[in-house]
Amino acid sequence: MNKLNTTLAFAAGIAVLGGVSAQAQTVIYDDNFTTANGNLDSASLSRLSGVDGQVGSGFPSPQSGGSQQLISGNQLSLTLGGGATTSEMRFGIQGVTATGASPTLFDWSSGAGGSAITSAGGMNISFNWTAPNTTSDNWIFFAAGTEGDVSYNNLRVVNSSTTAGILFKDNGQSQTFNAGTLVGSGSYTPTSVNHVVDLTYDFTSWANGSPVTMTATVDGNVVGTDSFTWRNSSTGEFLDVGTYSDPTTLGNFEITTVPEPSSWVMLAGGLGTLVAVRRFRRS
Repeated sequence: MNKLNTTLAFAAGIAVLGGVSAQAQTVIYDDNFTTANGNLDSASLSRLSGVDGQVGSGFPSPQSGGSQQLISGNQLSLTLGGGATTSEMRFGIQGVTATGASPTLFDWSSGAGGSAITSAGGMNISFNWTAPNTTSDNWIFFAAGTEGDVSYNNLRVVNSSTTAGILFKDNGQSQTFNAGTLVGSGSYTPTSVNHVVDLTYDFTSWANGSPVTMTATVDGNVVGTDSFTWRNSSTGEFLDVGTYSDPTTLGNFEITTVPEPSSWVMLAGGLGTLVAVRRFRRS
């Protein structure tokens, strides 16, 4: 019995350490869209937080791409105005005026945030997603490593200039692309229209040719994995999230560093199994 108590106490202690490491993740960017209802491009930026989510010249600023996006009820509504079939939230630079199809975009590999990400061994992107239904094969997407700002008539996630992208369909299907080529597929069960999307990119350098591994989950279920290398570092590493054919809403958009690898190893050793720490976010 003493041995059992000792083992349980040890495991509990390691679990606490693991929990601390998860809390120690650095918030790079966080946007809860807690501002007055209206157009995204004219909304107050006081809702931002994080290392790169500050308000001021030189920090990232969420912008509309394809159509004017709206903020309503502390959520971002990705609309499809003007006959557009694709629409997205991109990130410009505060203090720099967006110029339509050719804005000056924020380079996520730069500054304190970019250094914090590589020092920690990668980044995690998460957001709440409310789909219009559970049956359509339309989708939302996330694209990493886009080259400049390609035409919005060409879907960012499947564009050859995008290093890696993944889409999540309303009906529970997912697809992963590298440079516009389909490299994998997965699925989840859409028991409701409300989802939590979580993407982890593990890497230690933003330089061209540096290896990256990606794991994507919807509602805690792995729906996609990918291995690729950065290839657009000369122009910057840009991130985009958007929708195709369906208007949809996003909330609690957050970019953080990944948990410290050493703490993951300690947690696995103490408990005898690798515990996937997932963040359950409030709608």
